[in-house]
Amino acid sequence: MEGRQIVILGAGIAGISAAHSLYKQGFKNVTILEAQNRVGGRIFTQKSGEDVLEMGAQFIHGQIGNPVYELGCNKQLLAQDEESDLHLDLVPHYHTQKGLKIDDKVSESFDSKYLGMRLDINKYSRDEKDNGYCYSSVGDWFDKWFQKYLEEECCNDSEETKSLKKGLFGWWQRFEVVDNACDSHALSLEAWGMWQECAGEEFTPIKKGYLAILDVLLADLPSDVVCTNKPVTKITWKSESGHEKVVITCAAGEIYLADHVIVTCSLGYIKEHHEKLFNPSLPNSKLKAINRLGYGTVDKVYFEFSKPFWDVDCESIQLVWLDDEPFSLDCIECCTVSSDQLMDKDNWWYGILGFDILSTQPNTLFMWIGGKKAESMEKCTDEEVKNVSMELLRKFLGSSKVIEDPIKMIRTSWKKEPYFLGSYCYVPTESTSDDIDILSQPIIFNEVPRILFAGEATNKRYFSTTHGAMISGQREAHRLIDFLNKHKKY
Repeated sequence: MEGRQIVILGAGIAGISAAHSLYKQGFKNVTILEAQNRVGGRIFTQKSGEDVLEMGAQFIHGQIGNPVYELGCNKQLLAQDEESDLHLDLVPHYHTQKGLKIDDKVSESFDSKYLGMRLDINKYSRDEKDNGYCYSSVGDWFDKWFQKYLEEECCNDSEETKSLKKGLFGWWQRFEVVDNACDSHALSLEAWGMWQECAGEEFTPIKKGYLAILDVLLADLPSDVVCTNKPVTKITWKSESGHEKVVITCAAGEIYLADHVIVTCSLGYIKEHHEKLFNPSLPNSKLKAINRLGYGTVDKVYFEFSKPFWDVDCESIQLVWLDDEPFSLDCIECCTVSSDQLMDKDNWWYGILGFDILSTQPNTLFMWIGGKKAESMEKCTDEEVKNVSMELLRKFLGSSKVIEDPIKMIRTSWKKEPYFLGSYCYVPTESTSDDIDILSQPIIFNEVPRILFAGEATNKRYFSTTHGAMISGQREAHRLIDFLNKHKKY
């Protein structure tokens, strides 16, 4: 066991969890090669005054069976309700482009209906898997549910109320884009049913930032296990001479030899670089799975103000677009559009979900945007993002609010990040969760697992989550541990 050299690519939560599991079982020859100058991967905690901003993963999702939550709880890292990033005891305020706030009773009633429908689709996607689906996608289910809801439950509503409900349905569709990193019409019903939620509180923040979770794991490892600034350009896993070692080449020319390699790169990076990265090429079945699986983008923008301008009972400011209400942005020339044009990909600002209040920094809002519109926003200058965001806030909140420009803005650009090229995995309609299984399978050479794969995109139950990534790292470490314990003389 001592002599086997194991190299892990990536110091995100999957890679660090794999190293931690191996080290605790007595495998000391473990090296993590990290391309960047920091650890964490898509966990990226930045200091902001006395507090932190999460540029990547924001919350722990669920509690029961969630190893991230269990670790945070055991180490007393989790925020109490009164310290949470979102005011969980308050309510979201939904505002329309006409500058009017939607009555809480209307929004709360619709939210309840929509969340109930989400439970129905979860059950349907699992129960009907073997019988064939009557819907082409998750989005198709949503559309048909909403049409039926309007016809059967809203027939006595006024036209104004129906318009508000249509706007709220549109808001929830943008929520799905942020939640899944893509439009719901791209999502596979089968995979939606395979994905599982951990029971318990859905949004648990970490007091000192998500990086504190990784610090706990790293504290059990020698300081030289992680080698930063080591981007890998080639993994030669089978040589013509029959050499048993995997040869790993870094951008600066360094060579590492390994008996086993655990690859935890993002699916976005693998999609872009697999042809040059793996020598020889990956098996055809794995390449097809990589190509079929989806990988999308979610971004955040933080705005710090000199003082709050929002109502004291406000948890968040959510943007609801009403049909047949023309809208213009003064800060962008020729930007008056009809409702039919709002979905144009160039109008990135339509993809903004809303602005949440950061309770630990009471003068700060943070904005969510996902999918193709997030990628479009990344092409804009900071000045354009700031100007558009502020004008939207002013117009949606109406003339009763005096909103000064922020004193600071910080934004993410995950699609532009060269070692990530997006945020997380999704399973599109042309794929199934079987592709995640195929991606997760190791490459066997001479009956030995030489190349293993971990990361959120390799976990069909919990893809797109930090706990999914953590579980996958532990899974591959134990796959290797079990093999080496059974084949000590190979």
